Amino acid sequence: MKRTLVLSAAVMIAAAGLSACGKVGELEQPAPLWGAQAKADYAKKKAEQEARNRAAAEQRNKPALPSQPGAITDPANVPATTHDAPLPSTNDPFGKSPNLNGPG
Repeated sequence: MKRTLVLSAAVMIAAAGLSACGKVGELEQPAPLWGAQAKADYAKKKAEQEARNRAAAEQRNKPALPSQPGAITDPANVPATTHDAPLPSTNDPFGKSPNLNGPG
């Protein structure tokens, strides 16, 4: 009984210690150990993956254009005063602001 308890405790401690040794995120395939063709294929796949990652990162890092749907415009960049164009969800004591874009 005591031997089983000690063995199970040792296994649990080893499992807890080894569980922290893993890499976080997507695992990478290691390079092949032998074979020139296998090494060349691995290098080609690795270069393609890096190119896809770079393209995705460039796309994610582009700022949204104001004309795109869902783009958030900064009120500080609007060349009107808060009296002429009050900020949304604020009470304007002077009433409705005039249409600054003209008729239509």
